[in-house]
Formats: sequence, C-alpha cells, structure tokens
Amino acid sequence: MRALHLFVFLFLSSLITAQTVRGVVTSRDDGELLIGVNILVKGSSSGVITELDGSYEINVPSSESILVFSYTGFESQEVVVGSQTAINIVLETNAIDLENVVVTAIGITANKKNLGYSIQSVKADDVQNSGETNLVAALAGKAAGVQVTSSGGVAGAAAQIRIRGNKTIIGNNAPLFVVDGIPIDNSTFTTADSPEDAVSDLGSGGVNNSNRAIDLNPDDIASMTVLKGPAATALYGIRAANGAIVVTTKRGSNTGGKPTVKISTSITFDEVNRLPELQTTYAQGNPDANGVPTFAGPMTGSFTGFSWGPRIADLRYADEASIWDPNGLIVHMSDPRATSRVANAYDNAGEFFETAITNNNYVSVSGGSESVNYYLSGGHMYQTGIIPNTKFNRTSFKATVGSTISDKLKATLSASYVKSGGLRAQNGSNTSGVMLGLLRTTPTFDNRNGVDPGSDPLAYQFE
Repeated sequence: MRALHLFVFLFLSSLITAQTVRGVVTSRDDGELLIGVNILVKGSSSGVITELDGSYEINVPSSESILVFSYTGFESQEVVVGSQTAINIVLETNAIDLENVVVTAIGITANKKNLGYSIQSVKADDVQNSGETNLVAALAGKAAGVQVTSSGGVAGAAAQIRIRGNKTIIGNNAPLFVVDGIPIDNSTFTTADSPEDAVSDLGSGGVNNSNRAIDLNPDDIASMTVLKGPAATALYGIRAANGAIVVTTKRGSNTGGKPTVKISTSITFDEVNRLPELQTTYAQGNPDANGVPTFAGPMTGSFTGFSWGPRIADLRYADEASIWDPNGLIVHMSDPRATSRVANAYDNAGEFFETAITNNNYVSVSGGSESVNYYLSGGHMYQTGIIPNTKFNRTSFKATVGSTISDKLKATLSASYVKSGGLRAQNGSNTSGVMLGLLRTTPTFDNRNGVDPGSDPLAYQFE
C-alpha cells in the first residue's frame, strides 16, 4: 500500500507541474505564418510541428523547460517556458542555412540534406563572376559530374553540357533546362554552308551558332540546381532522361516599400593564349629533277601542295603588280625581274587574331511590401571576338511582379524580352576555315593582303 501511495503521489505531482503551451510562429521578413516549424523540448524527444495556420500546442514537463524552435532557412530560437501558456515566436532569416535549400522539380524547395537523390546547387555569384556570356559555359567546373564543352572560341558560340557523360550514341545527350518552372529548348541548330558553298557543295560546315541558354542574363539568376538521374525524370518525364538544370530567376522581396537599385558594369579582355610554332624560313615550293628547291605557289599563279621551297631570304619582289601581294610579284633572286626588295615572311597566325572585348552593363530595381513585390532589370552585353569582324550582342529586359492574395495563395507574373545576334565566323572543315587557312598558308603570302581587318567582312551575318 505504501508503494501504491508513492506512485499516486508522483503521478499527481507530474500533473500539477506539467503545463500546456500554445502559440503561433511567423516570419520576421514578411510576417507570414510558418508551416512545419519544429518545436522540441530541449533535452528530450518530445516535440511537435506547426499546423497550416502556423499554430502549435505542446505539453511541457515543468516551468523550467526550454522550447527550441527550428525551421529551414531561419535562425533557431530557445525560450524558457516559465509561467507562460501562450508563446508567439517570430523567426529571423538565416542566410547561411539558405545555402542548403535547393529548388527541385517545378520550383519545389527542399532541404538538400533531406533529399534521397543526387542534387547539386550552384550559387548565383559563381555564375555571375565567371564572366561567361553563355550561361551553360558558366557551369564549367561548378558541379561534380557536369561536363561543359564550348563549340568554339568565337563570340556567341554555343556550349554543350553533359551530366554524368553521354547515354546514347545517336540520340540527344543534353539535359533539360527549366527556367522558373518552364522547360526551354536549349538546342543548337547548325547552319548550312554559305550561299556560295551551297551551290558548289564544298561542305564547309556553316558557323558557330548559339544555343538558347545564351539568351538568359546571368545577372538575373538567383540560383541553379543540377538534378541527376531519376530525380530529373520524376516530374519532367522522358525529356529529362539526361538530367535537368533548374534555373530560378531573381524576384522582389519585402523592403518596406523602399526600392533597391543595383547598377553594375564590367569590361573584360581576351587574347589567344597559345598558337602552334610555324616556320618562317622556307617558302612553298617543289624540288626539281636535280633536287634543287624551286619556287611555286599562288604568288606566281601556280600551285603545289609541297612545302620544300627556297629560303625566303632568297626571294625578291618584282616591279610587277600581283593580285596576291600589294608589294608586287614574288620571284627568285636569280630572276631578271628581281629587285633589291626582299620578300616578307608573314606571321599569319600571330598577326591575325585580335584582342576580344566584352562589355556588360546591368541595372535592376527591386522591392515590395508584405503584399506585393517587384523586380525589374535591363542589361546590354556587347562582345567582340578574337577573330576579326566577329561579334555578339544581347539586350534583355525582365519584369516580375508577385502578390500575396491570401495566406495560402500567391500569384506571380513574369515577362522577358531578349534580342541577341551578331557576326559569326565559319567553323571550318577539310576544305576551308579560319585555322586551316592560317596553318596551310605559306609564310610569303599575307592572308590580310595588306587590308585592315576592321574594314574587311570575313564573316557571314546571322541575326
């Protein structure tokens, strides 16, 4: 009986000391009610989560208990219960924790640690600081298992991306791009030959075109998430069999009605890093029957595919006009027409390429209140290529307006305008092309023909 009395006493004591705490949890930024906030009695496994209206109710063992409020993207809070029966909590945003939040299919946000599949996020600053014109090229080296290959070094060239390598030999291996929940076509369409080539069917391969991801302004990107394997096909279907790149653009936030203005401008310079070493001692030619090098080539109106000609130091200009060289016809020093003017040895590859310039200007205005937010931006990028007369430019405008209609309903309207295009260089093949022309040309032949490349249209225009 004494033992039973002790048990009843302890049980009644626990009922007396235990108490119920109720309240709601909201966000400091916009005052919205937070759903699914974890509320735990510190030092125990007892806990609850907030309901759809942000409310909670929890039993605590004593007035000395401490409640821990935690939520993804917000600072955790600890509160001593004391004699309180109603505790309302306002959570502050935690920017560090937000780095662990990723955007999955159709814009659904989730904690990266809680996902059961492979996913990787890329920070917006990493994309913008890369200095790449093409958004795809900006992903190079930013995510594991992602391979990015540029189709060429010309301005506006496309970039190909693969996630975990190729999966088919004859099919499409490119991942699906999803921008703000909307899939976009990132294909690269190759052009036919030039009109002249189309007649003769030289098969020169067209130009380096752009893929449509180049139309996205990197300054408008808020986050990028790389979905791999089944995670991509879960909601996007077979189109995302090769993975998916989920792009989320910037939106406005609650700034108390005060607009936030951002202005940025940058300029970068690009040069050819390394070129193959070419000899400038011998001209194009063909040995005669005695093995003596004889001079031949376009400069004399003839052609030979051999390159064992005389020393350039033994060649002279004649006082005869030539369509191949403004300095005159090139002949051997033993030719009666030879003058004292020694033939030039041109560094065609070294003198051909130019310093490329990329100028990017961007301005945005964003802000909002608890009920309405907005984001407006405009950007202009102008890029010249290392190949003379090549260029690419992009002008973009974006407007996004969001409204909180009720606690459970939000509406967002977004519109974009982009105009891009430029002058492209021919890709090249076994019959023609920039590098082929530079490397096959004899050192005595000036590819520029004495003409300033700025006034000589060497490229086709594709807008």
